[in-house]
Amino acid sequence: MGILGGIGVAGWAALAGTAVSGVTAIQASNERNAQANDEAAYLKDAAQQQATQIMRARRKQAASARVAIAGSGTALDQFSEINTNDIERLGASDEQLTLLTGERRANAVTSSNAADASAARLNAIGSFVQNGYGSGWKGGRG
Repeated sequence: MGILGGIGVAGWAALAGTAVSGVTAIQASNERNAQANDEAAYLKDAAQQQATQIMRARRKQAASARVAIAGSGTALDQFSEINTNDIERLGASDEQLTLLTGERRANAVTSSNAADASAARLNAIGSFVQNGYGSGWKGGRG
C-alpha cells in the first residue's frame, strides 16, 4: 500500500472539500487584492488632485502678495519678496506632504492586503495537509 492507499472514500471527499474551500478562499483573497489595488490607485489620484489644488492656491496667493506689494508703492526687491518666498516654500511643502500622505495610505492598503493574501494561501495549504494527515495520508504508514 502506497502513501495514498490508506485514504478511504470519506477521506478523499474531505480532501476534495478542503481543496475547494482553499481555492475559494484564495479567489476571494485575489478579489480583495484587486479591490485594494483600485483603492490604492484612488488614494494616489486623490492626493495628486489635492496637491494640484494646493499648487494653484499657492501660485494665486503669491501673485496676490506681489500685487499687494507693488500696489502699495513698495519696490519688488529682495526684501519685499520674503513674504512671497514664504508662501511659495510653505505651499510647496504642503504639496509634497499631501503626495507623501497619499502614497503612504496607498501602501498601507496594499501591504495589509498582501498579508491577507499570504494568510489565505497558507491557511488553505495547512488545512489541506492537516485534513490529509487526519484521513490517513501519512508517509510512514503502511
